[in-house]
Amino acid sequence: MKVTHKNSPKAGLTEHFQPPVAVALIAAGFADACPLPKRGTAGWHEARAEEERQRPPNPTDTNVVHVWPPIWETGTLPISGTPVILYRSGGEVTRFDDVKVAKKSGCRKDVIKRYKDLVNNLPNSDAIEYQREQRELAQQQQHAAEKLGVLAKVYTAVS
Repeated sequence: MKVTHKNSPKAGLTEHFQPPVAVALIAAGFADACPLPKRGTAGWHEARAEEERQRPPNPTDTNVVHVWPPIWETGTLPISGTPVILYRSGGEVTRFDDVKVAKKSGCRKDVIKRYKDLVNNLPNSDAIEYQREQRELAQQQQHAAEKLGVLAKVYTAVS
């Protein structure tokens, strides 16, 4: 807060103080508050900027993003029990059920080994592998059908 001293050894001097100190000086009669210029004038912006420069930094001023180190781990899906590789970063979780994609994403070798051990030790590991292959085949067929459908639409629109 900006005050001008009066009735003190610093009479006539203008200084910035923390609000509690400035209020005490004003209440004791040693200083007068310097009013801010009218809002919207050129002086108002300068006065606010000057006040802001005098304010001490506060830990709540800066928005610190919570960045935790990324974590690679293995786990199983709650309903199906399918083993997956989990990548946790910040508040996000990415699940991988394909070792190749996990490797490309930077998964460590020990996590991949644990994942393979989980898959191989499941009583129905062959069924899980079969489901994965069927899902990939269905995705390829869907992609081909969508591509063909787009070509068919273009062909009928042109002819």
